[in-house]
Amino acid sequence: QIDYFDTVREISNIKTVTYTHRSKGSDKQFPNSKWTSAAYDVGAGISCIAVSNFWITTERLNMTMMTVPITIEKLHLFIRKPGFKPETYFDNLLKVFLPFDSELWYFILFLIVLISILGIFFANERGSEQIIWRKIQRLKREKVSTLH
Repeated sequence: QIDYFDTVREISNIKTVTYTHRSKGSDKQFPNSKWTSAAYDVGAGISCIAVSNFWITTERLNMTMMTVPITIEKLHLFIRKPGFKPETYFDNLLKVFLPFDSELWYFILFLIVLISILGIFFANERGSEQIIWRKIQRLKREKVSTLH
């Protein structure tokens, strides 16, 4: 970013610029943030400019003016919802049923029971020999064998 600013300075009417990272006094006043101490130095007139990737905060804006940023960084903060309770294992198991309404789940259960009852009703002692599609397959085989 300093190289970018140097290039802008060379093609503009700016004569002299003092690059000061930050003074020892501002370091003592703002020990937790080197960017706030650099903004303080610009506001106090100790340095002409502070070039860095600053976040524009209210505290820094009260110390000095800031130019329009060269780049803007999108930052998303994720926080816990108020009243959020941790999920239990049982809560996670129930999530499988969430995509459908309860009426649809009752209908699916009804169909499973109905198909099971019909399967029992149409079953006989001889097992699968009497199933209609077995008969159709046997008829097809007999038809093919008569053609040969």
